[in-house]
Amino acid sequence: MPSSSACSEFEALNSDLLSSPALSSFRFTASSKMTFPAPDPEPFVIPDTLKDVIPDGIELRKASHGFGMFATKFFAKGTTLYTGFQIVVPNIFRRFKLVTNQGTFDLDTDTHSVQCSETERWLYLFDSFMNHSCDPTTISRQSSEQRERNEYDTVALRDISPGDEITCDYLAFEYDCYGKVIEKCLCGAPQCVGRIAGFRFLSTEQQKARIHIVDDEVLLRMSEDPENKLLYVQDLKCPTDRVQIVQSDTTDIKKGFKMIASRSYEPGDVIYRNSSLLYPEDLDIVVKLDQHKIWLSKSDHTVNRGDGKREFFYFDTFQNHSCSPNTMMSYFSEDDYELIATLPIKEGDELTSDYEAFDEGLDGTQFTCLCGSKNCRGFVKG
Repeated sequence: MPSSSACSEFEALNSDLLSSPALSSFRFTASSKMTFPAPDPEPFVIPDTLKDVIPDGIELRKASHGFGMFATKFFAKGTTLYTGFQIVVPNIFRRFKLVTNQGTFDLDTDTHSVQCSETERWLYLFDSFMNHSCDPTTISRQSSEQRERNEYDTVALRDISPGDEITCDYLAFEYDCYGKVIEKCLCGAPQCVGRIAGFRFLSTEQQKARIHIVDDEVLLRMSEDPENKLLYVQDLKCPTDRVQIVQSDTTDIKKGFKMIASRSYEPGDVIYRNSSLLYPEDLDIVVKLDQHKIWLSKSDHTVNRGDGKREFFYFDTFQNHSCSPNTMMSYFSEDDYELIATLPIKEGDELTSDYEAFDEGLDGTQFTCLCGSKNCRGFVKG
């Protein structure tokens, strides 16, 4: 089982170091985030030695290129290998030794950390030896509570057997690799991108293929970069006491999502009020839904409103179509509307609307309707 607090374990191991008066500025805050004083007038110096414990089931040893992390026991797909943490350090070069239960290793802040701003880096300890692969075996996941503590879970993307190398995709957490570009990737994966320079340098199709494993920070930086045309929406503003968004098939995310009722409604009841977003049509939208990140199809999840604008409905973008719907949308301003029940709805029922009732079809597209109702028109225009 992963540690309940990786940072607390680190503090215990390094208590003598952290309590030293000479290193009083080297500390954790209440949220377990290690912080440092401003580098001016004197840059903080990382200690010569830090300590860490390599979890059970993981071994550091020689790999095809330097050191790597290898499994010594079986990890099933979806299980957490360990809980790790990031140390926030100044963006200055420093060598130090890492003392572990498997030996002592030489690290430095350039090779074993990720630049997160012009002045700061995220430093990793034993798992900084995890090598890159364009077909990785693990992904990092982080809850909002873990984000406050700078912790994350390393989760198996597929079954990992003893002897398998534990790898990650550097592009999932490096928006720009700055001075650490890998000019020729040697991972050998069929989908290898060749050059590892940062997520920002991938093609749109390559970015879409990785969207399910990309860190929030990468997408936030991308959405803030004026060179990109991306809007990252982390809060879909779903009123969960009234409706919920769930997977249509809990075993296959590719089969999409649906909206269900959190309570019962009678015809005429207002299910919720929502404010949509009118945005420039040249933007792409990525949303976060639970632990999923989804690159939305404009034609499937937004509506063309003309004059270079599209309409995005936040949580409501996952309401599916039916030719015999149980709800209808009623607008009272350009981007504010109510969803009203047109039929009796029980808790857990799927909520549906007729897309053609609010989409004027400016995209000039259509899709085959699979609603299955007696009144199904066969095709829906969009």
